[in-house]
Amino acid sequence: DVYKRQREPLFDDVDVSATIGWLTTVFPVLLSIDGNDDPLSALVGVKEQLRKIPQRGIGYGALRELSGGRSGAIASGPASQLCFNYLGQIDQLSSRSSAIRPEAENIGLPRHPQGNRAYCIEINTYIVDGVLWLHWIYSPRLHTEKTIDTLARQVSAVLVDLTQRAKGSQTDFYSPSDFKLAGVDQHELDAIAAMLSQLDDES
Repeated sequence: DVYKRQREPLFDDVDVSATIGWLTTVFPVLLSIDGNDDPLSALVGVKEQLRKIPQRGIGYGALRELSGGRSGAIASGPASQLCFNYLGQIDQLSSRSSAIRPEAENIGLPRHPQGNRAYCIEINTYIVDGVLWLHWIYSPRLHTEKTIDTLARQVSAVLVDLTQRAKGSQTDFYSPSDFKLAGVDQHELDAIAAMLSQLDDES
């Protein structure tokens, strides 16, 4: 059970130009992976599961926080132990021509050391200059540095493996949600991709 957090453009008629910060949905995600799938097929399956979440999860937060405790199972549900926060591509912040750039100096702790921790582990990810960064936040009272380091190395190894598999594959790993208007399922999409690949080989 993981809380997924990301910024979402929810309403076209809402002007947020005068606001500061992220417009974020936070919702629990239970991902199902078939143990018989190869890693890349499992990755495509995860993508499909995430894209099928209605309105990118905003309904969960609205029901949980605005129901006044009447939502029953949702309000009393177990809290997630892990928060995954993808901040997107922030390459423009690394540009010298950008009006806003990251400060190199130490700005101190981002939160009060005695503040309540919402999650046991938080993973903030972003891309800068084409490089994916994962920032791990944890409590030394709950996990040792060695534990987090081992987990981070395992995640890194899986990401490297997926990247190498993708580079060595002839498949583009499209899934039905990439072609919503076509109305095809994964089997039909794979058949079309195979046909196109065969035509390329013949030409």
